[in-house]
Amino acid sequence: MTQFWTVQKRSVLDTVIQEGAYLPSISASDYIRKIPMLSQTYSNIHKIFCDLNGYDPLAVSGMVFGFAKRVTFGDDDVQVVPYTDYEDFRQSIGFNREAVLSLWREFEKSDEEYVVLDLCYTEEFNWMALDINDFQAIMPPITLGPPFRGEASLERILLSLSSGVPTMSELPTTLYQVHAPYITRRNVRYVYPMFPLPDYEDYF
Repeated sequence: MTQFWTVQKRSVLDTVIQEGAYLPSISASDYIRKIPMLSQTYSNIHKIFCDLNGYDPLAVSGMVFGFAKRVTFGDDDVQVVPYTDYEDFRQSIGFNREAVLSLWREFEKSDEEYVVLDLCYTEEFNWMALDINDFQAIMPPITLGPPFRGEASLERILLSLSSGVPTMSELPTTLYQVHAPYITRRNVRYVYPMFPLPDYEDYF
């Protein structure tokens, strides 16, 4: 059983409630419509996710993007686990404020309402965990300047994705992006309100 935390539009939750499931689609992504240059990169990541889990990419046509936390600090044994509760999630976002600043600004300036979903999956799948800074680093145009190590960092990131084994970033956070194939009614444990980006200092 896998617990999974994600931020979604209220309309996504409405779809789950009314239709029984939300099936994400790369081609229908609002984010890609806003930034078309991301289309090929997202499609490549989606293909890796499907290959890793043995999914038919026509049946699983997108990914649900979520968050999890790194709980180890060694380069050779990176463990990524779900948040224990809503406050744990909020604190993690606050601790990694700089890494998600632009994303949270997009949430806050949107006309759409967002919610935090605590999901649970009984089926096993590899959630392809990747440090949020690594994910942002491979968005076009790819530069991978210091502290990243150019091609060596790109190879590490791509190997991490294709193997489903999380690695330590050269620009490490404790916030990892994770992925799921869909959301059904039975996956939804709790629905929480969206929150403004916390300050790290708020917890001290």
